[in-house]
Amino acid sequence: MIDLVALFNSGRTLREIARAAGVSHVTVKSRLEALGVDMRPKGRAPFKIGQDDAALSVSELMKKHGVSRSTAYAAKSRLESDNAKP
Repeated sequence: MIDLVALFNSGRTLREIARAAGVSHVTVKSRLEALGVDMRPKGRAPFKIGQDDAALSVSELMKKHGVSRSTAYAAKSRLESDNAKP
């Protein structure tokens, strides 16, 4: 049996969990709520990179994390902006 709570807590979306479990995302949501799990807001949290990734290029970030060019670029821009703050 698939551990829905563990998958959800690892950051997987309801739809991703539903595909893995062979049920609808509505069923996954209902089961998680019945188990007392606090639901996240809709949508994904912005992808973030750490200081250890700061020197990587956008292409390298894409390969390392399996994200799109726009996602890698946005994460790199956010990190550079955060590092520029006093």
